[in-house]
Amino acid sequence: MTNNDARAERRPESPEVAARTVLFTILSLVAFVGLSIVGARIYYDWEVRGPVNVPPRTFAKPRLQINDAADLAKFEKEQQAQINGYAWVDRSQDIIRIPVDRAMAIMVAKGASAYGPIEAPAAAANGGAPKP
Repeated sequence: MTNNDARAERRPESPEVAARTVLFTILSLVAFVGLSIVGARIYYDWEVRGPVNVPPRTFAKPRLQINDAADLAKFEKEQQAQINGYAWVDRSQDIIRIPVDRAMAIMVAKGASAYGPIEAPAAAANGGAPKP
């Protein structure tokens, strides 16, 4: 390296700012934003011709139940039929549904053993010995 090259590398950067370049950039940005706003306004005026505010309108009632009273009466009738009627719950296991009044009468008739086991355990029936 020569002496001039070494001095050129050590020389600090100039404190001057390229004012024309900075001003041109700022003015270009301001002009772009201004033209964008004016262009958006022109497009809005050209595209939107009617009123922007649409008057509110009421929505129709949902038609989930047409006749509430009839639906309730039908539901209560079905519930009463289940409470007061006999029906199979599981035919393969001989499980039936009986009326609540009949079930309560059976429980009262059993007395103190009403809440005991329905059938005797298998071990008790065989005298304590497991089934063969």
